[in-house]
Amino acid sequence: MDMELYKSVVDFVRNHNKASTSHIQRAFNLSYNRAVPIMDKLEEDYVISPMSANGKREVYPEIVAELQQQIKVLTADLKESQSDFAYAYKSVTSWTERAYKQREKVELIKNEVERFQQSGTPLDLNQFLNNLIELATFKNDNEFTDFVLFPKVATKEINEILGMQCFQFIRTAQVYRNLGFEINKKAENEQAFFLFKFLHLALVHGDKYLEVFNTETRNLIEACESGAEQ
Repeated sequence: MDMELYKSVVDFVRNHNKASTSHIQRAFNLSYNRAVPIMDKLEEDYVISPMSANGKREVYPEIVAELQQQIKVLTADLKESQSDFAYAYKSVTSWTERAYKQREKVELIKNEVERFQQSGTPLDLNQFLNNLIELATFKNDNEFTDFVLFPKVATKEINEILGMQCFQFIRTAQVYRNLGFEINKKAENEQAFFLFKFLHLALVHGDKYLEVFNTETRNLIEACESGAEQ
């Protein structure tokens, strides 16, 4: 893999807070076959999250990648020698101090560090690190860009979507699998994937939800075909 290209993709993804195969294909003029391994490495390096049920990925702040890499190092150290715990703890707190500067969760992280310092053991280390990651990536109310409230009364569009049958999604699910989405071939999994997606679109776009969905799908297909031709 071209590491200079990979570093450029990492910067691009973090700057735009968006990650998808088609996105980096268009931005870097890559074929689908070149873009997929890069996406895999971004996930492996904790730059991005695994794909969610609606086909999206979260872009993690840098502190997550740093903490996760530290988990690997510290776990390996602790397996070799329990006496390394004091050094391991010192390393963990240094990462935490960096988290202070990057996220607005100073008191929560500080409390977690103090709790671990008083009662933690080497066996608790992974849980401690996971707690720090949760705190470092916790979003405040202004950052819930993909969050929408479900209405108290069902709209016409919501009733329409909830009445859709699993067999209606067979062909569409195959199209999305061909585009790289991980959708189990069981009918109920295909149905759940698209009901979730349609409900979100309906809450945001109202009766235009199918129009938006079809446009998004066409764009994904065109991006994929364009990448395959390169």
